[in-house]
Amino acid sequence: MQGADGLDAQLFEAFPQPALACDAEGRIVRCNRAARRDLGRDPAALASQTLEQLGADPSARQALRDAYATALRDGAAHCDDQPLGAPHAGRPPWHADVSVIRLPPPADAAAPGCLVLLRRPTDRSDRADSALEALRAEKEAAVAASQAKSRFLSRMSHELRTPLNAVLGFTQLMRAEVEAADAQPEIQLAQLDFIEQAGWQLLTMIDNVLDLARIETGRLELHPERLSVAPAVEEALSLIDASARRRQLQVEVFITDPLPEVQADRARLRQVLLVLLSNAVKFNVDQGRLTVRVRAEAGFVQLDVGDAGPGLDPAGRQLLFESLDRLGSSTDADGTGVSLSIARQLVLAMGGRFHLDSALGQGATFSVLLPVAGANPAQALGGAA
Repeated sequence: MQGADGLDAQLFEAFPQPALACDAEGRIVRCNRAARRDLGRDPAALASQTLEQLGADPSARQALRDAYATALRDGAAHCDDQPLGAPHAGRPPWHADVSVIRLPPPADAAAPGCLVLLRRPTDRSDRADSALEALRAEKEAAVAASQAKSRFLSRMSHELRTPLNAVLGFTQLMRAEVEAADAQPEIQLAQLDFIEQAGWQLLTMIDNVLDLARIETGRLELHPERLSVAPAVEEALSLIDASARRRQLQVEVFITDPLPEVQADRARLRQVLLVLLSNAVKFNVDQGRLTVRVRAEAGFVQLDVGDAGPGLDPAGRQLLFESLDRLGSSTDADGTGVSLSIARQLVLAMGGRFHLDSALGQGATFSVLLPVAGANPAQALGGAA
């Protein structure tokens, strides 16, 4: 054979893609296992044919003849989606992309031959389908993210507008009353309380947005120190006492004494406690129970905050910490859906663990585990996990 003897026989036979070796006149002199399988011919039957005779119709035969001549002249040629193999024994033609590559002639041959590679278009379409599926998934994810962002901005705008209206409205009322010079001091004090509460609400919401941005960009700063958990819990409980009494909640506190000190950021720990306690009040039932338990374990201190609210199903638990989508989008509870997500991220940033235990109709218990100061971090985190 001319021009094809330079092919390594074992490599040629094991090649996964159908391959043919042809001489200078285009006669098939060798075919590998994959070619025999796809063409449905044995080597003896193929040996009497030229490459163009594999075409199942005149157009395909002409395309193969032209491709072979081009490859001999220019070194390579290609023709796509050609029907190969005339029907025989009930076997229909199959389509293939055909690549023809000129081979260097061996030392004892004057003219080169060509290597012909066949590839089913389905191989390519499978890859194209996979790429399209990946692009479709990315598009859907981008659309979902954009929708979540839009919901967040819309909800944030609404939440910002409400306290701002209170600030502006009561300020105008106070100005009118002062101008009339007949206002009673207790009325002015009550209105000032409304203004102060609205201002703190605005500040908290803005701080949450800033914290979320810092966490997502990796610029959150922490200042860990040795501190006691019990005083921090008592301070946070005092701040939610009024709202708990308004809902007639039964607050139960169980703190094991003595407790080891933990290594944490004082301001961030206070923020986490306020988020958990405020949510336990907000999503509780009237005259329900709010339970706080603090105890020491091996290498860490665990703090549990439980409520008697409606609880969460598995899907709800999974969605609860999505920063841009408050669970249920309820209108009777203030917030933008970022507080719990931020609290969880803060606990993790301080080397702790954050856990939720909840079921429908059984309330929810949030657990925070903070490493004991001076303890082996690996031991503490291993126990928390």
